[in-house]
Amino acid sequence: WSQLNISETNRAVQTIEVSIKSLKLSRNLIPMAKTEVMSTGSVKNEAEDNGSNVNTTQLSGGLIRHVVTSYKSKTPEKIRLIDIFILFSLIVALTQLIYLKLVGDFPYNSFLSGFFSALGTAGLLVVLRIQTNPETKFNDIPDEKAYADFLLASFILYLVCLIMLG
Repeated sequence: WSQLNISETNRAVQTIEVSIKSLKLSRNLIPMAKTEVMSTGSVKNEAEDNGSNVNTTQLSGGLIRHVVTSYKSKTPEKIRLIDIFILFSLIVALTQLIYLKLVGDFPYNSFLSGFFSALGTAGLLVVLRIQTNPETKFNDIPDEKAYADFLLASFILYLVCLIMLG
């Protein structure tokens, strides 16, 4: 009986030793680098030899700040307005979905109509954003035609949603 317990204990100790060795090996293989995003947009890497932890809060905060400043400086104002409207439409759709889950689905046709209206508006806005963005290949389409297409498609979408209400 004692031989059985000793062999099981030895196997457990060997398993733990192998796990510890693999953790040490993987820790040595992962390069510890601190990445700092500067306000100018350049990235500075400093290798750390002591193995201390990278402050992920500072890293993500700097990255988010860099993305926001780059977005504001490179994106035209009319595209930013379309992006805000897309975000608003998606928030409206999400709010309706949460309301459905919390309260219930008694006027189900009303939910479907409102939900598809919000999602359809977001989809049409994405198309409008693509067509009016100067960096895309739709430069041969005038902005007036893109806005007219958006208004016509929105009118048809809202008409269908109105009919769906019953």
